[in-house]
Amino acid sequence: MLTTRLRFMRRKPAAVHVLVVTLAVTAGLLMLLGGGASAAKALGRNPTLTGRTDIWAAVIPMAPNPLVGAGFESFWLSPHVHQRLWELIPGLPLNEAHNGYIEVYLELGWVGLGLIGLIFMSGYRRSVMAFRRAPEIGGLMIAYILTAMVYSVTEAGFRMLDPIWIFFLLAVIEASSIAAGVAVEASQPIGASADRLSGLRARNALAMR
Repeated sequence: MLTTRLRFMRRKPAAVHVLVVTLAVTAGLLMLLGGGASAAKALGRNPTLTGRTDIWAAVIPMAPNPLVGAGFESFWLSPHVHQRLWELIPGLPLNEAHNGYIEVYLELGWVGLGLIGLIFMSGYRRSVMAFRRAPEIGGLMIAYILTAMVYSVTEAGFRMLDPIWIFFLLAVIEASSIAAGVAVEASQPIGASADRLSGLRARNALAMR
């Protein structure tokens, strides 16, 4: 949000793409080159992200169908899943994978991940369009969408009643409205709306005469 307030960003909205790609590539290389554990330790966290990496390694092979998953909100209903996880990670009852992307994979497979990816790409594109039209609110929408993407790496953020999922959907809807010009037109000053209303009444009065 602070970066999108820079004058350079507002003059060249395409720089937002450069910023996002740079952050994504940096984080990706850090994880691929084995720097994730060092980064977590530098932030004062456990290298396994408090056991999350162990959970991910255990549940991914348990997906019943890689293409379509176990079905919406069905994976954790299986007694076999809980029994197997109790054997692999004893003493830790689980009802989620602590990773939104893995959670979608378990429930809806690669089809679900593809749909989530389409939603993210569409939301990000619309938020950048909103930023070009209204930088203040557009920057907030970009921040919401990127936060949802990052947050879901370590938490199941794509569940129906999860606040991060609700805010993400609201951000996409608002960004779509701004990109289409609806919100900008609707947010005109009260005085301008009153003047327009007065003008319409005057024209109607003349028409009636």
